[in-house]
Amino acid sequence: MWAKTLVGFFISLLLNMSLMLNIAHTLPIPRQIYLLTAFVGGIFVWAGIMAVFYCADNIKRPMLYCGPLLLLSAGVNALFILGVV
Repeated sequence: MWAKTLVGFFISLLLNMSLMLNIAHTLPIPRQIYLLTAFVGGIFVWAGIMAVFYCADNIKRPMLYCGPLLLLSAGVNALFILGVV
């Protein structure tokens, strides 16, 4: 149980930050609206990912769901930071 909690916490933290950065780069919205969206949306994303980790029997299954999404989101963030997109 502790292994699922720790892995789920760190994966959800990384995935949440990566997805919210994607939103910040793609949508031309004011800073205050983005912060509110990131705060509220971040709580829902975190809760959803933690629920996926808790519902699985082992760590491998949720990592198969969250791993590719994290890599895709991090790749898009890298393209934004490098100025390709």
